[in-house]
Amino acid sequence: MIGSIPMHAELLVATASDLAPAHADLAASFQKLSGESLKFVTGASGVLARQVENGAPYDVYLSANKSYVAELAAARHIIPASVAVYARGRLGIWPASAQVSVIADLAKVQRVAIANPQHAPYGAAAKQSLERAGLWASIQSRIVMAENVRQALQYGESGNADAVITAWSLVKDKGGVLVPETQHDPIEQAGGIVASSKQAALAGRLMAFLKSAQGAALLERYGFQPVTGTKNRTPAVLESRYIAREFALSADPAARHWRRAPLVVTTSGRYGEPMPEARTEVRSLWTRDNLYFLFAGRFVSLFLKPDPSTTKETWGLWDYDVAEVFIGHDLKNISLYKEFEVSPQNEWVDLDVDRARKGKEVDWLWNSNFRFRSRIDRKAGIWYCEMQIPWKSIDTRKPAAGNELRLNLYRIEGGPEKRKYIAWQPVNAPSFHTPEAFGRLRLAK
Repeated sequence: MIGSIPMHAELLVATASDLAPAHADLAASFQKLSGESLKFVTGASGVLARQVENGAPYDVYLSANKSYVAELAAARHIIPASVAVYARGRLGIWPASAQVSVIADLAKVQRVAIANPQHAPYGAAAKQSLERAGLWASIQSRIVMAENVRQALQYGESGNADAVITAWSLVKDKGGVLVPETQHDPIEQAGGIVASSKQAALAGRLMAFLKSAQGAALLERYGFQPVTGTKNRTPAVLESRYIAREFALSADPAARHWRRAPLVVTTSGRYGEPMPEARTEVRSLWTRDNLYFLFAGRFVSLFLKPDPSTTKETWGLWDYDVAEVFIGHDLKNISLYKEFEVSPQNEWVDLDVDRARKGKEVDWLWNSNFRFRSRIDRKAGIWYCEMQIPWKSIDTRKPAAGNELRLNLYRIEGGPEKRKYIAWQPVNAPSFHTPEAFGRLRLAK
């Protein structure tokens, strides 16, 4: 599924100076992937952070320090769900006119350039390395302070410094000396989508690319260390409450049985971009025989299939407005899960998905015997969807409090021109079929 992206779009990306050597390669790879262009603004991470805070028209902010990104996300200048560590940086020494093979050799160097530690993460790491080497006190008066790592390198190239401590990415191909990682705290480089961006979906594709294997390999060529991505991410949890008796489907959140069900709310798109106008609420209940979900989704306009059929499955239902549940009981084999879709007109489709079954990933002849009911409140601008899914169709275990399943919840709204893809857990990819991003459903009493 592809979202609405303007023709010939160009992303304005604010990047830490250490990424400068990778700009051309990154732009070429992203254009090949998306057909769109990247334009870069480079500077010290702290300086760029203040610009984002003051409303600079960036689409993406890529920092050399995750704390700047976290602060901006906390203040809602960066979309919180889009924040990710995309690489780990390394520190390097460039002996401009001095003989330096280890950090201790800097003790005899007259002038050493570093980026300003107050707003440049590599400057802070350089100072920390000198402190751990026991050199900072004696060398501090000989430090040449630069605005960022590129300027620090330029001081060495112009003869205004005899050695430079800077980003390894800038000196790895210039005869630089790699500083041991034990000399400083990890330089975790993070980024995110700027909240005011008008191209959040495209910005999300860039963030997804940076976290992909292809993006990691590109950055590694320039001296960055890859990160594990979402592997160690703590999944979000939707709690489903037990109810002793089955109930008739009414798609009514005011019904007595739904009052005790915890509520989760999503106002984000598949790339984490804000969609407050598409607010979607979901609740869940369970019995010994069935698992229930109730969706309540705001809409601006509905895009409905002409001549709907409610007596048989509707293939391609995802091309219209739907509520979707993706759920799997196997916490280790993430390729296996079930998909349930229901439209505002009570059309439906259920699918057995195995991503490892190349060429036959989806079995649409599979039948879960799930039940459902939808209704539209056009005056309130909300449509409701209730699903009753038999346990035997989704889990080999007997339902019990404490059981967990892998889960993501989606909704699609609008026609091709203004299509919205709403996700409980952003997938940072064009397709909802990104099981690495799933959260958890936990059964509770």
